[in-house]
Amino acid sequence: MKKILGAIALVEAMLFLADPVMATLLDQHAYTLYRTSANVPLHGLSFTSQNTGEDLQNLNAPPSFITKEGWLVFSDSNGGEWIETGTVNGALYRSFTDHTTDHWDGFYVAINGCNGVTASQCSYQINYNEGEVGSQVVMGKHNFIIRKMTDSSGNYQVYIDYMPIIKFNGSIFTVPNPIRADIGFESNDTTNSFTSGTVIYDFWIVDPNNENNPSTAGWYPVTSSMAYIDKMSNYNGADIKVQYPYNNGTQIPAGAVTQSNKITFTHN
Repeated sequence: MKKILGAIALVEAMLFLADPVMATLLDQHAYTLYRTSANVPLHGLSFTSQNTGEDLQNLNAPPSFITKEGWLVFSDSNGGEWIETGTVNGALYRSFTDHTTDHWDGFYVAINGCNGVTASQCSYQINYNEGEVGSQVVMGKHNFIIRKMTDSSGNYQVYIDYMPIIKFNGSIFTVPNPIRADIGFESNDTTNSFTSGTVIYDFWIVDPNNENNPSTAGWYPVTSSMAYIDKMSNYNGADIKVQYPYNNGTQIPAGAVTQSNKITFTHN
């Protein structure tokens, strides 16, 4: 789950109000993901969230939380290595250096890495960090990007609404390139819920073999043929499903606004 170095109040004026909540519970530390297949090459992910924070319901004190987020995953070994960003309602460290836990309702960034040691030497969460970004109660439509930098440094940059938020040293991971991208929900509290029909769309990944293409900068949309739903870790909402009406339209450059590959998380 989550972390960063604060300081961007990026609440858009346009608010997309959520439908009435239909509560599906998530069992302790459960995930509902739309996940790229492991054999898809990628150097980054991008997604847009509508009703960003107003979808999420968590009224419990820390350490309870629910997130709506994206993960760039480097390894599943030794507890996993990843970068993540999105929205959280619930427990979160204030910053990478201040581990005071707040009940936060807003943006966040987190990282879990192995400090560059080999996989066999890496212990669980050897370098986990999380932190708040900007102001609380973030609503409306927002874009999130995690991308490997194109300056040959091997580092990774997190953007929210196309503004750079934090840079991570790629050497912290046991492998230099991620194995997949996920978007979805995470929870550690059985009383968490989210609004049925919540939307994440424009799910794109970066093809490392095409990053020099000036018209796309390596981005291409994730299609239903290269991704799948993954309900993990004691997920309690058996009726969860993903609607993915991708229309196989022509590829467009990164940052273009479309909902042709809209992903809708819903339940009965």
